[in-house]
Amino acid sequence: MAQDQSNQCKAKPNSTDTGRIWAKSYINDGYLMLPDVITSKECEALKAEMLKIFRGDYPCEAIPPMPETASEMEVLDRIMCVGEPHVFSPLVRRYIEHPKICEVLRVIVGAHIPFWDGGVKCMQSMMLSKVPGHTGNPWHQDEHPIPTRDRSLIGVWITLDDATVENGCLWVLPNSHRAGVIYDRFPHDKRHEFDSCHEAAGFDDTGEIPIEMSAGSTLFFNGYLLHRSKKNRSDTFRRILVSHYCSTASWLGWKGHRNYRGVITVAGEDPYIDEGYATPNVWARWE
Repeated sequence: MAQDQSNQCKAKPNSTDTGRIWAKSYINDGYLMLPDVITSKECEALKAEMLKIFRGDYPCEAIPPMPETASEMEVLDRIMCVGEPHVFSPLVRRYIEHPKICEVLRVIVGAHIPFWDGGVKCMQSMMLSKVPGHTGNPWHQDEHPIPTRDRSLIGVWITLDDATVENGCLWVLPNSHRAGVIYDRFPHDKRHEFDSCHEAAGFDDTGEIPIEMSAGSTLFFNGYLLHRSKKNRSDTFRRILVSHYCSTASWLGWKGHRNYRGVITVAGEDPYIDEGYATPNVWARWE
């Protein structure tokens, strides 16, 4: 599988030079892909946990339980995405705060922000299943639904299976984050390829590139970066654990809150700690 993206960083961690490479790549291109962040054993553990979550083994109103005899395909085919699984899954919670991931976040989240103090908080986790035949997600920017005040939003994708062009890997439009423009979304008529989410429009997408990733790799991408995924035309699964982070100093006017507090601080200090914290509601998207 292709692994030749120009901004794939293979340098050893824990060095100042490596941090500079990470930050430069992320700032310039809007994304950074790192291979082998988690092991194959960790991937298998997360896939087993995903099966439990999607089957409804955890008490959760959003996910009615299925029989234990249901096949893996039956379980993963019924739900596209489960949001906030870290609320009831200690394993998912550990990956929100995974040391290797947080090491990168402490360097790149606010690398473009003057006086950023290294603080990072997580405001969302999601598990996504794309079984054979499932459609992709149309062009969008994560900053559109999750607005930060300082453009520090970052998505972190952990691939639990090899993500290929055939099974619906992520496609990105390099440099599309630079202008800081949020593109409006509109209904589309491409249901053969994409799900029902509205599609961002008003830009030239001829420069898009696929980000093929081996299982255990992690993609860090800017909240303004235009990206999409396409239909799974293979006979393999494409399972993802994705979380969203931003600077702890960013004031999150999200989900109807003045400053959303369903967050977890993973690096640095929380300047809004006196406002307390909230427990997010677990949700599931059926399609």
